[in-house]
Amino acid sequence: MNVNFEYYKVFYHVCAHGSLTAAAQELCISQPAVSQAVRQLEKEAGTKLFFRTSKGVQLTREGELLYHYVKPGVEELLEGNDSRVHAHSLLEWVEPLEEETAEGMQSREHDHDHEEEALKNGAAEETAGGTEAFAEDAGVHLEEGEYDEHVWTSPANAILIVEKIRDTLISIDPDRAGIYEENARAYLEQLRSLDSDYRRVIGEAKRHTVIFGDRFPFLYLVKTYGLDYYAAFPGCSSETEPSAATIAFLTDEVKEEHIPVVFYLELSNAKVADAIAEVTGARTAMLHSCHTLTREEMQRGENYLSLMRQNLEQLKLALNE
Repeated sequence: MNVNFEYYKVFYHVCAHGSLTAAAQELCISQPAVSQAVRQLEKEAGTKLFFRTSKGVQLTREGELLYHYVKPGVEELLEGNDSRVHAHSLLEWVEPLEEETAEGMQSREHDHDHEEEALKNGAAEETAGGTEAFAEDAGVHLEEGEYDEHVWTSPANAILIVEKIRDTLISIDPDRAGIYEENARAYLEQLRSLDSDYRRVIGEAKRHTVIFGDRFPFLYLVKTYGLDYYAAFPGCSSETEPSAATIAFLTDEVKEEHIPVVFYLELSNAKVADAIAEVTGARTAMLHSCHTLTREEMQRGENYLSLMRQNLEQLKLALNE
């Protein structure tokens, strides 16, 4: 198997704690990230590694075999970790938002069917924060209240994150506090200007609704700056083909609200946005989630500030045409 070591580390901690939530807390990552790692490991292994129970998770026979082989190596590597390494989740530093399903958004019928089955069977994991439902089929983990992790899509959140990074670095390395303060001050000035421009442009716009014929990782942006949205899928969805009903709904919204632009995501094939635009006469445009840069973008020197500025220009046009 060609599996990232991080997946084995996540697997090790889930085994040690008997809980996805406890493993996430131990690793300072989100619970959806733990679920994704387990899913990927089960996919590569071609088998289930855990049973879901009312008290947490238990290893299957195959899971026990894998744990037997993985445990010594992971523990050896963990013991060699530098104690000065500090890990944090961005979700700790902002007000996290639960991923939501907007009106007309692609419904994941497969997931919902399994969720109902899991609830009927009482397959739930008790956690400190509540109860989570899990599907019993191989590799499908259905948590209630999954948080959207695209916190940086709001410049207001980016400000909070930079401030937290600055403070954390100073607490770890106080001798260089002046350097961290100065670097943060310069970047925060640019971020605050960006945040101010978003508030001004969106506040003065003629309309406040955006249509996204794609996944929608901009929940923090629209919630921060007061935009309404309709999209084909949630931001973290693995779906790629929306239902006919979803396309029809988005098409009707574009027509009824006279929306001039249908957005799509970077690195997307834009098929859904193109289909809606063709029927409605709208044009398409790209919004960049700042999640992945292409080689060409890196060579051009693109960064968070430049990409978010480009997004703002696209929004300004779309909200005022």
